[in-house]
Amino acid sequence: MGNNTENQVGLLAFLEVQKAIPAIKRTETAHIPTKGGGSYAYEYADLYTVLKLITPILNKNGFILTQPTKLVDGKQVLETNLIHVSGYMHKGEIILPDFSTQEMRAQELGSLITYFRRYSLVSILGINIENEDDDGAAASTGNPASEKQKEFIIKLCKEKNINQDQLKILLAEQKSTWGDMSSFIASKVIKKLQA
Repeated sequence: MGNNTENQVGLLAFLEVQKAIPAIKRTETAHIPTKGGGSYAYEYADLYTVLKLITPILNKNGFILTQPTKLVDGKQVLETNLIHVSGYMHKGEIILPDFSTQEMRAQELGSLITYFRRYSLVSILGINIENEDDDGAAASTGNPASEKQKEFIIKLCKEKNINQDQLKILLAEQKSTWGDMSSFIASKVIKKLQA
C-alpha cells in the first residue's frame, strides 16, 4: 500500500472526500417483473448520478477511480480502486456471479455489471443514499402492502417451504409484521424470497 507518509497523506485526502460527499438522491425507478406475473418497483441512485456527483470531489482531492474486472481463481472479480497522487490506494473487490451458467443477453449482463459497479463504489466510499435502509420509517409511513403483494409472498413461501414462523422472523428483520407491512417492506420481502 505504500509507506507511512503516502498512507497518511492518502487517508487524509480520503477523509476530505468522505466529508464532501452529500447524501445522494434516488432518481431512478426499477420495475421488476416476478415469475408469478406480478411486479414490484424500487427507487435507486443510478451509476451516472453517483459518478457525476463524486468524480469532481475525488479529482479535487487527488484521486482517480478505476473499476476493471479481472479473473481470480477462475472467477470474474470487479475491482474498485481509488488511487491517490501520493501513491496511496483504497481498493475493494466483489466476486461477480457466474454468468456463464445463465442465458443472458448482452444488455442484461451490462445492467448487472453496472449494478455491481454502483454497489461497490457506494460501499468503498461509504456513501449515504437518501433513505437507504430506512426500513423503520418506510414501514410506518409507506402505503400498506397490497393484497397482490401479500398473495405473492404466500406463493413464494410455499414454493420455498417457508413456514409461518420463518416468515414472521423475516418480517421482524424488516421491523414489520404481517398486519402492518408496508408496500415498501413487502417489496423487500419479495426480493429476499426470490434470492
